[in-house]
Amino acid sequence: MNLVLQPDQKADVVARAEAQFAEGAYEDALNSFLSAASLDSMDLTARTNAAVCLERLGRWTEAADLLQQTLETHPASPEALMGLAICYLHLENPGKALEALEPLYAATPVPGRARFAKAVALQLLSRFEEAIEEYREILTSEPDSAEVLANLVAIGMATAQEPLTREYSERLISLQPESTSAIRGLAACALWRQDYEEASRHCGSLVELVPEDTNAWFNLGISLLRSHHPLEAAKAFLEAMRLRCDKAQAAAVIAPALRQCGALEDARACCEQGLSEQPGNTPLAMVLAGVLEEAGDAETAAQQYTKVLMVQPENTEAWFRLGCLRLAQEDPRTAFEAFQSAVRLRPEWLEALLNLALSSWRAGDLEEARQYYGEAVRLHPGSLEAVRGLAGIAIELRRYDEALDLHGRLIDLGDSSAELYFNTGLLLDKTGQREDAVRLYREALALNSQFSEALLNLGHVLKALGREDEARAVWLQAAHSDSCSVDSVQPLRSGAVFDRLS
Repeated sequence: MNLVLQPDQKADVVARAEAQFAEGAYEDALNSFLSAASLDSMDLTARTNAAVCLERLGRWTEAADLLQQTLETHPASPEALMGLAICYLHLENPGKALEALEPLYAATPVPGRARFAKAVALQLLSRFEEAIEEYREILTSEPDSAEVLANLVAIGMATAQEPLTREYSERLISLQPESTSAIRGLAACALWRQDYEEASRHCGSLVELVPEDTNAWFNLGISLLRSHHPLEAAKAFLEAMRLRCDKAQAAAVIAPALRQCGALEDARACCEQGLSEQPGNTPLAMVLAGVLEEAGDAETAAQQYTKVLMVQPENTEAWFRLGCLRLAQEDPRTAFEAFQSAVRLRPEWLEALLNLALSSWRAGDLEEARQYYGEAVRLHPGSLEAVRGLAGIAIELRRYDEALDLHGRLIDLGDSSAELYFNTGLLLDKTGQREDAVRLYREALALNSQFSEALLNLGHVLKALGREDEARAVWLQAAHSDSCSVDSVQPLRSGAVFDRLS
């Protein structure tokens, strides 16, 4: 709001107030205008100008109170209403600002300042479509209003409207080539389109103009990482980390990004820096454990997961990762305990159930492994891995009829690998179903014509059936590859560790 000149310039107090205001001495000008208002309780101009001084001093609540008092005696004062609306906007009360502006909309035409203030209030209330309409109305008479264009860019970014953001960013940058609002908008558009090369150019321009902008550095890192420039990306992420005051919160975001860049040492240092500020930050401790795990420091990673679990024993992810590490270290019993804790907390977690079964299997407890694979199948009937596990256990227990049924179930579930058909053929052969064994070996060979073990075993079955000419033909084909006859059924991928989380 601007100063309103007194119609009567004779009063020394008013002249002094106006001079003080012009010099920027707003506190002195405030006292002088209040003195003038005290001499005449109906002096609208003195009160309004005192409110302007309060606004310049950032004392928005006091300014609003004074303008409210002014409106009690002058309810239709445009200056008081406009000033009150501005105060409410600064006080983050856009609803009250709209109420103050409502009388001004009765004028024809609507004052431009009132329309802009209303658009800002609507924007703060997230009534974006109405705000856009008001801003566009302003642009019909002020097409080069940088402030309006910047606010439209902000709405476009807040609502992820790429065409809107691009349109007004391009208009704004044509007026102000170094407009940070326009550059941010263009960078956002490029990121939405996944044009990371262009995004990195805009973000690079932004950090040159505003080198302390943490978000710009972070977005630059993302753009460089996804446009396959990991070293430059890591530098950008580290700069974002350096600028952030809240190191722990920043590290929780930046360390995983550094990890994606392959900068594991930097990611570790980033986590440790954050944890030195907030030792009890469990999410960050989990990030550090993951970084250590990826760097190959399995034992330190396991210790880190154990520390997390001491503070947060219900952390299922920590139990799961600890189990995976112990299983990889060939410690199946400790792994079993970790996976058992994960399953106790999340009984239907498929990957944890599968790894729990695998831990039992590797510890030599086949019946226990069978129990957990069975539970996985009960809860997830369509799980190929669970059925494979049961089939593998059945084979080790020499329950070939059961294993054969399970292999048939795998086929029904859509597993059509050459290895599965080969295993099924072996099982059929062992249970005396040789004609069916021939059919399954041929299914395997249809998928992999150079599957030498299938060729050799097919020859053996054909010979046993008295079809020696066919047997010699397939053996001749097998002779062109290094192979040996397979006389035991091999479980299909039943020993895989499932290290993904769900």
